[in-house]
Amino acid sequence: MPLNHEQAHRLQQWLTSKGISFNCPMCGSTQWETGEIVSGVNVSGHGNVVPMVQVICSNCGYVMFFAATPIGLA
Repeated sequence: MPLNHEQAHRLQQWLTSKGISFNCPMCGSTQWETGEIVSGVNVSGHGNVVPMVQVICSNCGYVMFFAATPIGLA
């Protein structure tokens, strides 16, 4: 599901608080947009699915995923 304004703001604050670099590792751009919260991946092999939030480079389309739960988005 797409992030609403409040969720996008929460994500931005969380990324900033963690010192996340906003330089795209592919093209060097500093322009990003929020994507959606997606069902995520099974990281444990035991059926647990981790909800993920997308952060997308506005220039080249590179996508970063972050676990949504620690951010307070799931």
